[in-house]
Amino acid sequence: MVTTIKRMIARETYFNLLSSYIDKPFIKIITGLRRSGKSVLLNLLSNELINRGIDETNILLINFESFEFSEIDDAGKLYQYIKSKINNNRRYYILLDEIQEVSSWEKAINSFQVDFDADIYITGSNSPLLAIKDNHPKYVVTMDENWHDNIEGIQHKHIADFILMKEY
Repeated sequence: MVTTIKRMIARETYFNLLSSYIDKPFIKIITGLRRSGKSVLLNLLSNELINRGIDETNILLINFESFEFSEIDDAGKLYQYIKSKINNNRRYYILLDEIQEVSSWEKAINSFQVDFDADIYITGSNSPLLAIKDNHPKYVVTMDENWHDNIEGIQHKHIADFILMKEY
């Protein structure tokens, strides 16, 4: 189900960066402080996918802060919910907002990569990035010029440097 936020502030730089990774073979993780625009980015992304001709039924957008999804509180329920929505052989776009509300969420995310043709995007205020078991590098992309620490395998990149990377 695609929803629309009534008043969205376009975050053009971040959105352009995120949309450049549509259909790339790794999980896209957006973290940040509460109320910093992560949900807006996912809604803008779902609109972009529709504009690119993706059928709305192939876009699964879940905001775990919504009461509508409050019963999906563990990895098993999340997996079963997503599996119940996949009913064709086309690619699905799984957009999960505030994933930290789901216990053991990383098990479901890892299974989606194995079991489905899916392009996966997740957001979280405090989600541990290293819970995702894949072989792709993990980055924190910021506009902060002063933060140069790399922590537990997560590399810091200034947004300008990240955009110019040739790896992806």
